[in-house]
Amino acid sequence: MKSIEYRITKFMLDHKCPAHYTGYQYLKDGIALLHEQESEINNMRSIAYEKVADRYRTGVINVERCLRVLADHWWERNKCGGLFPARPTNSQLVTVCAERLKSHA
Repeated sequence: MKSIEYRITKFMLDHKCPAHYTGYQYLKDGIALLHEQESEINNMRSIAYEKVADRYRTGVINVERCLRVLADHWWERNKCGGLFPARPTNSQLVTVCAERLKSHA
């Protein structure tokens, strides 16, 4: 079985997520956290964002901003690879990607 990191990267690249944004790595880590601890799905901002921020020694606000920039550009370029009918919120971006990845395991 392939590692979760490999599966997340492949999923994001298959859906044409732009990898050159800081939010790309934050999104990957957020998806991995939700994959490991599904109970955190309802506490995205308070738990997952804090863990990502701590890992990169930045603030929760910066994590949110970078995810928003990533989502905006990903949406504008190719509608997030067809994952969403409308521009997703940050939480939707992370949770839907995590759910899709889990369902394609």
